[in-house]
Amino acid sequence: MMRDLVKGTEDGFGILDPIGTNLTPKPKLYLQLLRQQADALSDCLNGTDS
Repeated sequence: MMRDLVKGTEDGFGILDPIGTNLTPKPKLYLQLLRQQADALSDCLNGTDS
């Protein structure tokens, strides 16, 4: 749905996964989750895709 909304525009979108569905539970999981969110936000703001 989001792709359809931005299709034909210069706008983009990113995916934030606040619960870390693709992360494996382990020590330092929270730090990995924060890094993933920061990278996704940075990629979105820079117009890149991770």
